[in-house]
Amino acid sequence: MWRARFVKLAARLLNGEHERMEWATEDLRLVYDYVAPSGSTEIRLLPNLPRGEIVHATTPAYRVSEPAVLDDITEFFCVLDGRGDLWRAACGDGEVTELVPGRCVAMPPATPFQYRTGAQSLSFLVITAPCWKPEQWSRAARGRWSAHEFGHGPPASTEPPGWWTTDLRQRIDHTAPDGSEIRALLEVDAGGFAHCTLQQGSYSSAVRHRTVDKIWFVLGGHGEIWRSTVSGEEAQDELRPGRCVTIPVGISFQFRADGDSPLRIGIGTFPKSPADGDADPVDGRW
Repeated sequence: MWRARFVKLAARLLNGEHERMEWATEDLRLVYDYVAPSGSTEIRLLPNLPRGEIVHATTPAYRVSEPAVLDDITEFFCVLDGRGDLWRAACGDGEVTELVPGRCVAMPPATPFQYRTGAQSLSFLVITAPCWKPEQWSRAARGRWSAHEFGHGPPASTEPPGWWTTDLRQRIDHTAPDGSEIRALLEVDAGGFAHCTLQQGSYSSAVRHRTVDKIWFVLGGHGEIWRSTVSGEEAQDELRPGRCVTIPVGISFQFRADGDSPLRIGIGTFPKSPADGDADPVDGRW
């Protein structure tokens, strides 16, 4: 299974699906690339960077994943659509968290976890910091559910979820250096995930990050992104739902929101941005 994954990645590079320049732009595909080691989830690969990765995951209805544990990486699930339950062995019997749209949950290293669906399928983004490797996944010694205990009803536990669960909020946490609205979700030192909104008809300031890599997944709205290398190679790409773009460290970029609705983007940052900021202003396209 893993050999097939790497063969496919090599084929994508040879066929030019990744841009010749230092960034990548790809759309979410209809056909999935492989089934996750959990045995229950279809994975669609998106552009990744060595320090972080985002993939699209779909778990069909009435599935229970294998219990798993991660070594030296943190995964975040950001739920796009559907419903499920997630168990994490925080202490004792652990806790069960309902998976609903707009919720983001974390699986820290060495923490056994398991998830399931009921009558609805579940679509989510998996953000991994740093980039995922097969040997970092292993089957946990124990789980919460058997293979036929499908999701139904509210979670069994009502205990507070702690730091590792958060929901997308209405209020804005801060304005980014480029002028977009940021709603923070979850992060660790190796990286994190946030929700970005650029209001319709507006464009961001042009910036360049000094130390962090960015991966964007467009959630809604339409627009354009301009990117430029230090040597002056530049390009513009359309931003549309399901499109993923990378912004490696040192790349200048600027984006704008077209149409009559805001541009909404899920942003992975690897590692997390330093407290004193990371973006320098540059000359932009607009």
